[in-house]
Amino acid sequence: MSGYINDVMDIMDALCQLTQSMKDSTRANMLERIPHYAELVASLEEREEQFFKALDECSKEQSQCIRDYMMDLRDVQELEGDFFYMRGYSDCVILMYRLNLLK
Repeated sequence: MSGYINDVMDIMDALCQLTQSMKDSTRANMLERIPHYAELVASLEEREEQFFKALDECSKEQSQCIRDYMMDLRDVQELEGDFFYMRGYSDCVILMYRLNLLK
């Protein structure tokens, strides 16, 4: 049974690496092809220092509340992005199969 679990873990690791590689490639493609996205990324990078300065001026409770919210928001967006990306990939494979392009 241990060998089976190790095999499953190896497959999952490979899938995670593939997914991350595809996401990195997609992000690079978006930066190259979608000017508005590239502008938003640059704008966020420029405002990051201002944001953290403003956050430091808040009370500890307010600062922690904002940080917790931002972390949760980031986690939700990452999970949604991963799900949507894999859902699109899955839908593409299903479509190709139904068009008899895959066997």
